[in-house]
Amino acid sequence: MAGHDVDELLGYPRVVASLTELLDIQQAAVRMLKPLVHATPAALLAALQPRDEDYDAVFLPDAAARARAGYASLWASPPPGLGKPDQSEVEAIATHAEALSGDTALPNGYKRISQLLKPGVVWLAFKVRAPTASAGMAYDGLVWLDGRWAWFPKPWRVIAEPEGSAS
Repeated sequence: MAGHDVDELLGYPRVVASLTELLDIQQAAVRMLKPLVHATPAALLAALQPRDEDYDAVFLPDAAARARAGYASLWASPPPGLGKPDQSEVEAIATHAEALSGDTALPNGYKRISQLLKPGVVWLAFKVRAPTASAGMAYDGLVWLDGRWAWFPKPWRVIAEPEGSAS
């Protein structure tokens, strides 16, 4: 240990930077999502539809192929909006893909597919609610990629290993 900072050996500076990064991404997500709460399907497509290369950036190869096929119908008919008329508040929570195999604030479905996600990707869940309400519309699968967003809602429904396949 001679010549090394104990905090550096324990990884504290890296962890703090990681937490700061997650908080910054959460705040950026809220700023981006607020105008989309009552947006048109075309606006949702423009802001959140993944590019073809995004599937390869967030999923391992076999899962990326399943995701492309599975999300085709969503993006052919995007949702009419993210919130109800009285909902205008947005909350978000972010975590690294590596943490999704454990207990996180994201839905438990992520545990089932964590081995199919590429490391280093930041995933977010978000809620849209009325200003005086604690409950609201819950979403997940928002991903921060190279300065832009892509949305893969409930990915465990589209990329889970096919029945009968070996792990």
